[in-house]
Amino acid sequence: MKVDYASPIVRQADGECFCIHFSGGIRAHRTLVGGAVRWVVGPVRYEGKVSRIGFLSESELKKLARDIGVTSIALQSFGWHEGSYSSRWYPILLDRKDHSQGPSDLWGHIAANILGERSNATLSAMGNPSFDKVANVIDKYTSQERLARSISLNLRGMDVNVEQISEFYNEQLTNHLFSGKSDEVKWSDPAQDPILSVHIHSFFLHFGAARDYLGELIAHRIGAKDPKKRRLDSMEKLRRALGTISSSNDPLLDLLKTKNLVRPPVAQETEWQLDGWLAEASTLRNRFVHKRPYGMLFAEGWGYVKGPSVENGLQKYVRPLISENQNLDDVFDKILSVYANLNLLFQLLAENCGLNAGIIRIHSKDIISIEI
Repeated sequence: MKVDYASPIVRQADGECFCIHFSGGIRAHRTLVGGAVRWVVGPVRYEGKVSRIGFLSESELKKLARDIGVTSIALQSFGWHEGSYSSRWYPILLDRKDHSQGPSDLWGHIAANILGERSNATLSAMGNPSFDKVANVIDKYTSQERLARSISLNLRGMDVNVEQISEFYNEQLTNHLFSGKSDEVKWSDPAQDPILSVHIHSFFLHFGAARDYLGELIAHRIGAKDPKKRRLDSMEKLRRALGTISSSNDPLLDLLKTKNLVRPPVAQETEWQLDGWLAEASTLRNRFVHKRPYGMLFAEGWGYVKGPSVENGLQKYVRPLISENQNLDDVFDKILSVYANLNLLFQLLAENCGLNAGIIRIHSKDIISIEI
């Protein structure tokens, strides 16, 4: 093949970055100033230019977030090593100080530890192990292992969706600041808007899947089945069956009851019901998954920038959500409320389920084959 042009692809030099994602499209990047951790925040219009401003201490950063009405979403570390890019996302958990292990991590650990307990002896005794032989052992999931892994993957899917929505908000805020548009003037971006709609749709698909895998896991643990003795594979089916269960001591179901996320029937009701934020989030999911995708209503196709704060010039991007009572809420704020509550719930469930959620440790004796 004749080549008329070739240009080397240059990757970033080795290095690592660390930032905090906030609602409204705002980011804070960590840096060191005289050996002390400080934060640089943006984007912001400062002295007529789109900039990042700093250096803020942690307490100053928290005050700034409160003043402009944004919430912290997640910590992200990303960087390059020998030309390879990697990124880690750490959801900020409500009322927690340690965010190094999120719920997706814990449920992944649970699945990995179940796998180790059931397969280590078989793999160690395997003569002449091959890829296919190992796969045959690994893929014989137990029910709890399969459901824990499925919960982990869907929680991770929600992480990806929230990261991409945050990216969309950041780009829209930056574009606005560079455009010189007046504040709170609505504008639409038909080329990019489908990205937002797709990730909102995907977020609620993953939310529903994680919720339903949890329902199936609880049903499996307490031995609940429907009247035809079929397995219950969703939260909805578990809800309907709860009235037929005389008693259960499962900590997962007990936690849902303690957190007022399921409740017994009242008045004319005949079945248990979802309650609290889980019921509200499920209603929102049904709207966007089964009735209409986000962005179908005219007003939802127009975003705007709110602010600025007089003191520092920081603004935030807003994308309206038309609710049933016609209130114009920000759709990302609604999503982040679901995200924060669900993450904390699944963190507590993992910590209290009675299964091993510790990080799996691999020793030299666990290595059965090396291929180079």
